[in-house]
Amino acid sequence: MEAQVKHIANTPIGWLELIGNNQGISRCYWLADDEAVVSNGGASADWKKEVDRQLAEYFSGERLSFSLPLISSSPFQSEVSEILRHIPYGQTVTETEISASFEDKSTAQASRIAILGNPLQILVPCHRVVSDNVSEQNAPTDYRKNWLLQHEGALHAQQLRLF
Repeated sequence: MEAQVKHIANTPIGWLELIGNNQGISRCYWLADDEAVVSNGGASADWKKEVDRQLAEYFSGERLSFSLPLISSSPFQSEVSEILRHIPYGQTVTETEISASFEDKSTAQASRIAILGNPLQILVPCHRVVSDNVSEQNAPTDYRKNWLLQHEGALHAQQLRLF
């Protein structure tokens, strides 16, 4: 069994923990400031330095997408991730537009769950999917999602109903 690799990256919107192995990154998630313990120890992987470089380029506006080795948790998650990776920088799509990618209605509904549970958050841009549900228009929004959409120039007043 391959050794687990962890890495914590400091970004303008908080600490991002990335977990994977020598082959690639399997998940990443945001940490609270008091959870971020940065050290030089731990297993090594080629992607650690590369993720820092690509995140810095993204946050400086030089990079529009990520080209890192990613490991999907399931074939379905991989299919949804592939759809998300094709949403262009600076643009958004609605959950209905994503669901329309699937012929089977139950699969379309499962795609929403897969987007909400995206284990590779910023690397697979689920933040570019916005809600088209009127009942969610006044729902509280994730400040990181708003920040990322503003950073990409995609946040408009009518899109404050994010899911």
